[in-house]
Amino acid sequence: MTRSFPASIPWIDRFPRFWGRPSDLPRDFTAILAIVLIGGAAAIAGAVPTRIFGHDIFILLDGGWRILNGQRPQVDFSPGIGPLSFWFVAAGLKLANNSVHGVGIADGLMAVLAGGWSYLLTRRRLPWMPAALISCCIALFAADPNPVGFPLYDFSHAMTYNRFGYALLGVLMAESFIEMQPAVRSKILLRGFSSGAIIILLILIKPSYAAVGALFLAISVPTRKAVAWRLIGMAAGLAMTTLGWLTYLRFDLAAVLSDLTLMAGAKSGALSAWGLKWAIFKGLPEFIWIGALALLVARVRGWRNPAARSIDILILALTVFVGQALILATNAQPSGYPLNAIFAILLAERGRLAADDRGPSAITGIPGTGAALILMGILCFVPAFARNAFGLAGALAQRFAVPESAQTTRFQPPHLAGLILYDVPDGTSADIRSNGRVYVNYVEEGVELIRKFSRSSETVYTLDFTDPFSYALLRRPAHGGMTCMDYNAQFSDRFKPSADWIFGAADIVMVPKRPSATDQTTQALERNYLTKLENQYRMCAESDWWKLYKRPSSLRGCTGARRDTASEEKGGAQ
Repeated sequence: MTRSFPASIPWIDRFPRFWGRPSDLPRDFTAILAIVLIGGAAAIAGAVPTRIFGHDIFILLDGGWRILNGQRPQVDFSPGIGPLSFWFVAAGLKLANNSVHGVGIADGLMAVLAGGWSYLLTRRRLPWMPAALISCCIALFAADPNPVGFPLYDFSHAMTYNRFGYALLGVLMAESFIEMQPAVRSKILLRGFSSGAIIILLILIKPSYAAVGALFLAISVPTRKAVAWRLIGMAAGLAMTTLGWLTYLRFDLAAVLSDLTLMAGAKSGALSAWGLKWAIFKGLPEFIWIGALALLVARVRGWRNPAARSIDILILALTVFVGQALILATNAQPSGYPLNAIFAILLAERGRLAADDRGPSAITGIPGTGAALILMGILCFVPAFARNAFGLAGALAQRFAVPESAQTTRFQPPHLAGLILYDVPDGTSADIRSNGRVYVNYVEEGVELIRKFSRSSETVYTLDFTDPFSYALLRRPAHGGMTCMDYNAQFSDRFKPSADWIFGAADIVMVPKRPSATDQTTQALERNYLTKLENQYRMCAESDWWKLYKRPSSLRGCTGARRDTASEEKGGAQ
């Protein structure tokens, strides 16, 4: 006896139709307004009260400040991370009149760019609702000032480049994972151009993101019609974006290749098969629901159209999982598969198309198959979306809240005063040194020492994790050096920049007595560079926190230099 189902359940019948409404002018305005509001919230939040990794914001500030002063990443200095983030920070600093809140403006600019880009690509190829949800989620990836995978409200601008990378990968997925629909040749070319351009932008964030993006494209292209025109568009996007990048660098390809080779070699020491296995097992609990949804969509698609290649959906699901595992294994990221949210909405739309939206399925006799698949997709989407939305809302609230004064410290320079760092009492020794009162004292005492023993025209570099002083003093930065130096990330004992490049044209080199870097990085910096520094520079002055080194030709007025001279005279008398 066959079980019967109700012929119609009103809300089940209406929901897929509501989901499938096309875009129009009012809906377009609503989606774009939502994206702009997300970006605006990030800009208003500015430099959030930072609870962890406070020194990381100076990576962004140093890189953006260098670009504002006419330096080109990879040619005039080593970015340490992908330079794309620095261009946004430079724009943010310019708009903020050099205030530290420019980093929040940079997040907002990226949110509007990525979210708007996604919506333009999807508004005609997806119904309005999924297109808007995907685009707002991508904007939130860029706007939320919480490091990916860290506890909610652990506010920090650390690893902003990871969020930018996920946002651009989301745009790539939104373009390439939607089933091809009949389109004029020019639209196919433009979409291909978009994906090719994104691959280059991902290289400028972190090559591992570009590798995953290329994997996504390799899987998506064979499943499409008009492959040739799409490939032509991708090639054009790759070529034109590369040309623009190299034009900006005045075609110094050797500097680019040298920088990328150095970074790849330094990071190779931290890669391992164990790390990839850890990333896979870390992501399985989160991804299993996406895998179940993909299986259901593939099954329904097979019921409705036995000739359809349902295996394609499963291949896409496996590719998204493997791609995120590769990123997690190569990031300083404890957990998180953010792209699951984007893929869940794309699967929900495929499920709606595969099911019978008009009532009970002719194959299964089960009403509301499309509605059920859409709801499953939304349930998989909501956690990541809500997490980023709550993170951004919390950051905006913190911007106007009265800080807990007993746990925070502000910087003295007016352009830095907006940055609040919280103490990290329960963190590691490196966490404590890189945030809160400890790090503020570190910067403030260094600034005081530099001002006392140098002219404003003299440039500074710091032999530590990052250099806070060029931006803190608003001084012209020295050519050469790196924006950040972390062992087995930006350098190693085998793959490292030369001492001449690291110290570059700096008039002053600051060496901390209480470094903000990890012990491993501090020991590696001393092992590889300290002796060479002492051969090229002389200690000019010191304080409780710092030793200030200057070139032998510029030691006038240096207390340390007088001691050196006295020692030499004493030795000569003997």
